[in-house]
Amino acid sequence: MNTERFSARALAAVFSGHGEPFRLEEFPVPSPGRGEVLVDVSCSTICGSDLHTWHGRRQEPV
Repeated sequence: MNTERFSARALAAVFSGHGEPFRLEEFPVPSPGRGEVLVDVSCSTICGSDLHTWHGRRQEPV
């Protein structure tokens, strides 16, 4: 088991509305509770439906 400590803060790209630029914001990393795990995500991708939302072409609420 890896018991390495993670940073107390995480950096996230935040979407606030179509056509708006993404903002980088820091958030506190929660401590896992009993029976939970904390996963270190090193990268993620953007889905095609995310681009439709960003361009304002999506009918469903965000």
